[in-house]
Amino acid sequence: MIKRKDSKTVEACFFGGFLLRSGEHCLSEADGRTKQLWLLLEYLLMHKEKMIGSFELQNVLWKENEIVNPSNALKNLVYRLRHLLSEAGFSQESPYILSKRGGYCWNPQIKCFSDVEEFDEWYRQGFDEQNGPEERMKALENAAELYRGDFLEGKIYEEWAVFFTEQYRRRFFECAEKLCQYYEQTGRFEQEENLCEKARRIDPFAEEMQLRFLKALAEQQKFSLAIAEYQKITELYYQELGMQPSEKFRARYREITEHVDYAKSDLITIKEDLRETLNEEGAFFCDYDAFKHIYRLEARSLERSGQSVFVCLFTLNPGPENTFSKQNRERAMSQLKEALTG
Repeated sequence: MIKRKDSKTVEACFFGGFLLRSGEHCLSEADGRTKQLWLLLEYLLMHKEKMIGSFELQNVLWKENEIVNPSNALKNLVYRLRHLLSEAGFSQESPYILSKRGGYCWNPQIKCFSDVEEFDEWYRQGFDEQNGPEERMKALENAAELYRGDFLEGKIYEEWAVFFTEQYRRRFFECAEKLCQYYEQTGRFEQEENLCEKARRIDPFAEEMQLRFLKALAEQQKFSLAIAEYQKITELYYQELGMQPSEKFRARYREITEHVDYAKSDLITIKEDLRETLNEEGAFFCDYDAFKHIYRLEARSLERSGQSVFVCLFTLNPGPENTFSKQNRERAMSQLKEALTG
């Protein structure tokens, strides 16, 4: 069972950014202070069941030779952390941070519960085969709801946090995948759409979630929206990865377009539908799937008149390094696009 939280329990939130709560009192990184101060608090809370040695904390907080006297710096940081908690209105009946035997720990007498612990418990219940299907799905829904974003979002360069970030992201997507299967089996496509939308925000390159998202839209007959979202996905892959979506995506796109009714009541409506929303001139940009159809149409048209069709390929060469940074690739693609549009 999930532990009950009362007004005296300190609640630590790690998903989507750090937050500490106790009753009406709240403390977050938006309040300022140095990065090391928050890292110290976060690390102590994630390992609150044990005493952490000073040397271990120094390695977490500072790089080698970053400061002259890390031992004194750590003592000063602990003092400042205790003062910060007191200043924020947290109880002063007993110290939150204890120091003994050359190390530091969260005071075990102060009840503290985190969203990470709650997620772990719902995750365990969700994959426990001894529970019934409905009970497992409810547990997975609770876990997915708790996951408001990556573990300590924005701290991807903190080595100790990378393990937790990858672990909980993987577990979230395991929950999402299981839930999507359940939603499809029970015809709950709106719930699947909402869950996939959340997963897409967390990782826009999670292909399976993108495919399920498009399918959920199609199952609700939101075909126009599905096509628009496919175009966005295609553009994202081109801009960020310099590649087109996989054949699975293109196959899903073809499935969706088969259901679109393009029949219109009159010529005026058809012309309005075909008209470009923006008055753009120059080259026409589209994904590779659309290009194939345009090419085949042009080839047939020119063949009747005995003319030839030519294809020109522009390749961006990264130079001797044989690699593009994301920033350089985007700038080069933008310049190429400007050159083509003239």
